[in-house]
Amino acid sequence: MSERREELESTILSVLRAALLMNEDEPISTSQSFFDMGLTSLALTEAKERLEGMLGCHISATVLFNSPTVEQMTDHLAGDVLADLFDEHDSAAPGNGKRPLWDDVMRDVAVSE
Repeated sequence: MSERREELESTILSVLRAALLMNEDEPISTSQSFFDMGLTSLALTEAKERLEGMLGCHISATVLFNSPTVEQMTDHLAGDVLADLFDEHDSAAPGNGKRPLWDDVMRDVAVSE
């Protein structure tokens, strides 16, 4: 589960770096507000739409303002929006013949970058 969470956070950071025109190796604080980072409402909305496409889910615009840090956004996505991917008792667990959905999501993310 921690690896999935790290991948999710990494995906969020990558999208934010692109929105901020930063290089992939430039650090971003996971506890700093999106607006303190320099994101405008428009840039944040565009980043949200890119994340939705990459993750294959809907992210409420109000979450951007209620969860205005990478840490909070990761918590929200892992706990609410993508909760089935972070459930330790998931029916798609290794060994049952089903491939975890997370693998499909991350493969699509890698292809789109």
